[in-house]
Amino acid sequence: MKINGKVVGYSVLIITWILAVLFFSRSCMEQKRLDQELVVRVEQAKKDAAEAEERRKEEEQRKALLEEQKKERIVLVKTLPVFESEDISVNQTAEPKTKLLNGEKVLLMEEGSPYSLVQIKEKNISGYVWSDCIGRMPESGVLPSRVVVIDAGGQQDADLEKEPVRPESDVMTERMREGAVGRFTGGKEYEITLAVALELEQELEKYGVLVVQTRRKMEVSISNAERGSLANQIEADAFLQMYINCSENLERRGAYVNYAAKEGDDKSKELAGFVLTAYTDAVDAIQKNSVDISEKDTALNWCKVPAVTLKLGYLSNEEEDRCMNQAEMQKVMAEGIAKGLLTYLNVEEQDGE
Repeated sequence: MKINGKVVGYSVLIITWILAVLFFSRSCMEQKRLDQELVVRVEQAKKDAAEAEERRKEEEQRKALLEEQKKERIVLVKTLPVFESEDISVNQTAEPKTKLLNGEKVLLMEEGSPYSLVQIKEKNISGYVWSDCIGRMPESGVLPSRVVVIDAGGQQDADLEKEPVRPESDVMTERMREGAVGRFTGGKEYEITLAVALELEQELEKYGVLVVQTRRKMEVSISNAERGSLANQIEADAFLQMYINCSENLERRGAYVNYAAKEGDDKSKELAGFVLTAYTDAVDAIQKNSVDISEKDTALNWCKVPAVTLKLGYLSNEEEDRCMNQAEMQKVMAEGIAKGLLTYLNVEEQDGE
């Protein structure tokens, strides 16, 4: 049978066209499938990216929370003024930006001595507070019920500028003297008082008493009036200042405790008696002298809470000089003072064990 060439040609053309249509359709279907897969992959990628971003934000929030928790501190005293300045001379009379109460939270932004910079998020306020007055929540979950300000008398460099011996007084006295020097040991008063103060802090903390130190180092410039005023600002339960006597008479010896004569203040006298008795009972080398009223102790005159100045002994007496300059005896001295303070505060010693 003879096949027409044109028919064959058209047939081939038709078949080619059909194949082309089939191929194109298949390609379109494949492309559509690929497009759909791409859309799914893009959507999944967006979802993954969103989840990753959410995880990143959660991690940032977690880290920020941890960082905030690291900075979080609790107010440990009854009341704590927050000041604009970290100058203690200014803050003695300055009006605080705000006052915080026991148990309130702050964020520690910059730790310093004696002041630290804190932020109070709830009040959107930042300012300076006395560093010893804030801390982490105790493991027991119980905040200290007693607060004592301990003042290690003296400082490395004397400040002989004048300040009123008491509020609204025209009588002026040196802000702070360097202190006495041991006639036989060369030990410095301001070093001894600080060593005893730090030992005393450790002893009192065993019984849940919070100790606020007026100084923790030698190189400070804090006057007697400023030291006494600190106790007022935080409403401390007691203020104890330590100094050491010195005399041309090398036979003079023993401890004294001074308190200021203030109307209606029987607590300072009571505190003085407890401290002197417990201190001299603990330290055999230091004899017990007397409890005396003083009008010249500037810190006591400025202090509104029960306050005493303990004269630890005489650096001009050889036995007492050598005693007070021994580290092991400084611990014994601190233990004795602590016992007197605990008796006054009505804190049972066994409660801390």
